Amino acid sequence: MNLPSPVASKVDLSGLLDAIAKASADDSITNPLAPAQWDILSSYLLPVVLPAGQVLFSQGANDRTLYFVESGSLSVHYQDEKERLRLAIVGAGSVVGEGAFFSHRSRSATVQASAPCKLWSLTAIRFHRAHQPPARHCTGPGAGCGLGSGKAPGQPPPPRGSHLTDGCQGRLCGAFQGPWQSLRR
Repeated sequence: MNLPSPVASKVDLSGLLDAIAKASADDSITNPLAPAQWDILSSYLLPVVLPAGQVLFSQGANDRTLYFVESGSLSVHYQDEKERLRLAIVGAGSVVGEGAFFSHRSRSATVQASAPCKLWSLTAIRFHRAHQPPARHCTGPGAGCGLGSGKAPGQPPPPRGSHLTDGCQGRLCGAFQGPWQSLRR
């Protein structure tokens, strides 16, 4: 896998939000989030700069990172036994990687930069952490499913995976119920 490293920069999503607002392609996303929700999400996104020709991810890879496209264009294709078949060109204001991100399956296609790109990545791990409340706020059943020590002071450790089953409503869970469904095409 040729995954590029995130670049260090201040998290400013104004370019991404402009790209989403101006996108008119059929495969672009409509802005599913309110400004306050983008503010929360911004602390979980990592910027990625991709030069033309660089492979973002390859077909069959087990990476589950979701990418928002701020600028540039990406070629999405898959390989069969005979040759490459191009599926789409994805531009600014679109999202790629949502299939593997939501389905927990390997990548179904290869994505490569057709032009220099700026992307915002959201790994599955960061997304799940965003769903978990900080440990200091954990007070109910399954307490301690948040970041840090994994348990609230004075509480036994929660059962493994309890944050997925106890109705935990972390910072992003409550904010993004519904809007995330629009990303699932």
